[in-house]
Amino acid sequence: MSKTVSVKGVKKPYDIVIGKHILNVLPDKIKELSKAKTVAVITDDNVDRLYADEVLSMLRGAGFHGIKFVFPHGEKHKTMTTVCEI
Repeated sequence: MSKTVSVKGVKKPYDIVIGKHILNVLPDKIKELSKAKTVAVITDDNVDRLYADEVLSMLRGAGFHGIKFVFPHGEKHKTMTTVCEI
């Protein structure tokens, strides 16, 4: 069971899906939204330790080429410099 929360973004609204084992549906959701074969996982170092290997494994198992970019946690690292590094 999952819950969808709508967020008013700066340029346009977007949805966030919350639920147990939500990562299990990630590959199918990406296929539903895009024909891309390469997927970038962009995460901070805290979330990287918890989920990145599992997410990349699922993506690769579903036929995607997965790449990962990890930046340090904290608001001070959410900058244009980090965006340029990505």
